Amino acid sequence: MNLFIPQNFKYKKTFRPRIGKNTGTFSRLNKMTKGSFGLKAVTSGLLKSIHLEAIRKVLNKFLKKEGFFFFRVFPNKTMTKKPLEVRMGKGKGNVDCWVFPIKIGTIFAEIDGVSNQRAVEIFDLCKAKLPILIKLIKNDITKNTR
Repeated sequence: MNLFIPQNFKYKKTFRPRIGKNTGTFSRLNKMTKGSFGLKAVTSGLLKSIHLEAIRKVLNKFLKKEGFFFFRVFPNKTMTKKPLEVRMGKGKGNVDCWVFPIKIGTIFAEIDGVSNQRAVEIFDLCKAKLPILIKLIKNDITKNTR
């Protein structure tokens, strides 16, 4: 069962997201909020729901009860595809998958409660499942306790 498919949406088919080299950086999701380690996008691209599901399975398997993870993105745009060997015209194709357009600098997942070495191991496993280049970043903000 895929957890990354929207249940309620107003329009079934959306415009294709513009993602390329010149689309800039994402200013809203570029700061860490909850975790101590984050997965940050180095290149732009489209994250499909199957990619996020694969990362979720890897994190569940290797974190177990040791730590927590948070996803900060959700695939809310549809990609349509027409069947093979269909002539031109006759409208837009059927919904093929759900995607989230990732821009450079987007932090799309955060991990908390693990050591540095364990975070690097988990990062290597997640890196193999994604179509974009990512890097592991560490939250260096010290919390003030009174």
